[in-house]
Amino acid sequence: ASAGSWPEHHNGPGPPGSGRGARMGSMTDVHQCPFCELRFVLLTELQMHIRIDHPDREVPDRTN
Repeated sequence: ASAGSWPEHHNGPGPPGSGRGARMGSMTDVHQCPFCELRFVLLTELQMHIRIDHPDREVPDRTN
């Protein structure tokens, strides 16, 4: 990739993470940890975080 352009793996216009063309989803699609302030794009990331950082808490199957 040339200077000032987005990486080749990026799938849409604008910076990675912006709009629907983004590979990982937009920031409107986030999963907030119910036990702290952290937020995650993927539910599996949230579940792993809870298992590691909040081992005494129940890991949700999915969020609302």
